[in-house]
Amino acid sequence: MNLWQISEETFNPKLLHTQETVYTIGSGYFGTRGTFEESYPGASSSTLLFGVFDDIAIGKEELANAPDWLLLKLFINGERFRLDRGKVLEYHRTLDMQKGLLSRFVHWESPNGIRLKITVERFASLADEHLGAIRFSVTAVEQTTAAETGSKADLDVVLWATLNTAVGNYDLMHWETIDQGRENELLWLHTQTRHSHVQLAQSMSFTTSAQGFQQEAFDSDIAPGIRLHGKLAPGATVIAEKIVVMYTSRDTNDPTQSVLEHHNNIMHSAGYDGLLAQHKEAWLEFWRYSDIIIEGDDKAQQAIRYNIYQLRISASSHDCRYSIAAKGLTGFIVVISSTIPKSICFHFLSMSNHLSHATCCSTATISSRQHEKKPNRTALKGRNIPGRVHWMERRQLLRQLFTRKLANSSLSLMAAANCISLPILPIGSGITGTLQVMMSLCVIMAQSYC
Repeated sequence: MNLWQISEETFNPKLLHTQETVYTIGSGYFGTRGTFEESYPGASSSTLLFGVFDDIAIGKEELANAPDWLLLKLFINGERFRLDRGKVLEYHRTLDMQKGLLSRFVHWESPNGIRLKITVERFASLADEHLGAIRFSVTAVEQTTAAETGSKADLDVVLWATLNTAVGNYDLMHWETIDQGRENELLWLHTQTRHSHVQLAQSMSFTTSAQGFQQEAFDSDIAPGIRLHGKLAPGATVIAEKIVVMYTSRDTNDPTQSVLEHHNNIMHSAGYDGLLAQHKEAWLEFWRYSDIIIEGDDKAQQAIRYNIYQLRISASSHDCRYSIAAKGLTGFIVVISSTIPKSICFHFLSMSNHLSHATCCSTATISSRQHEKKPNRTALKGRNIPGRVHWMERRQLLRQLFTRKLANSSLSLMAAANCISLPILPIGSGITGTLQVMMSLCVIMAQSYC
């Protein structure tokens, strides 16, 4: 078991919506559900922007599902790649929480017998919260029959990337198109929420370095897109990269101008590999301050890291106008309790840049072992405290640390936990134990800080 990864080795359509939630990526500025780039019938595509709400008839408001930036269709000799068509020969998908990277591999056979190996990875940049990126790789597998006959015809390949406005919160559409256009290699879309009048500008580039591929752009108020088409020889690989930038009127007075300026700077300064490297470095820095180590229970270790990951991608690290929404930024299935006090959600997620190593250790350690030596109750100055600590004592310790050391600091949930070790009274294993740990930390923070 890799304690930093959530993986699946088979595709089960019955778990489609559940797994879409599990494989959500995000930056705190936006979150995107784990739907497939090529789409799937009945999928719940969703990109939710932090703090961008629109009115609803029943209730007050909800996060407005933004135009889908993921959609990327693949056609081989006129046949569309999709998991409900043809035959899936091999499949696996992995969410790497340490790097904030979602990757997928599919070995697929088309209805007419063409075999492809498709690798896709995507991320919502933690280094640049306005940016999302996809790398889509297609390899034509040489056919046994072709080798026997000596016929190795090239394949006609079409890759079609769009920004799709035809998405909503279930059947409710929140966005309408104001304008769209092109600037050099960039395509942009300008939309607005119907009631709250928040404007969103999205820009997209879609490129490949493969020889012989042509690029065409298509205007549309619903799904403007860029198409790449060319020939792919048996055994050859084509790699395409889709980069999207988003700004709203909550960020700037002219989101379209901001998004084009930002995207043009990216095009001239860093390619996909450079953007990915910056993103990975940002996640490693986050985990350096925020990781919690659970000894003796691998499932609990993996689960608590997943909870920390979800907390981080669910809210901005610097925008305190809103807190974590009831459903986070994962879409339409609740994964984070809405009972977490709003006044502290922002503090849970902000990086603790002002804390010194003299005050905080780099990681907190939680032990799930049943028998431990009792701690030294007087050791309060940032040391790891082994053993069991009673609920009221943990609360008192954190309150003292807040009062004496951490006033006026921008704190995260995990940074506060790192100030002392928090061994829980013997916890259960797996998800139950992890939830107990998370709720303990949340309540302690709430009572100590507010």
